[in-house]
Amino acid sequence: MSLKDHLAAIRAKSKPSATSADIMRRTRSELAASGQAATVPTVGEVAPSFTLPNVYGDPVSSERILAKGPLVLHFFRGGW
Repeated sequence: MSLKDHLAAIRAKSKPSATSADIMRRTRSELAASGQAATVPTVGEVAPSFTLPNVYGDPVSSERILAKGPLVLHFFRGGW
């Protein structure tokens, strides 16, 4: 199977059903109408301080990391 065919098969499998697509469209419209999108930080904007658990469940603050050097945030949309 060529890469092109393989990618086409992946795209076909990941295409949402008509019901799912309708839910996503409605949700996107509701989000836009709510005004919440206007509060989302933009590229280059300073993020607020936060604390999250590390892999061991221990709290780690962004301020503690920033005291040592730069901090990069990566938002990963997972599919579990």
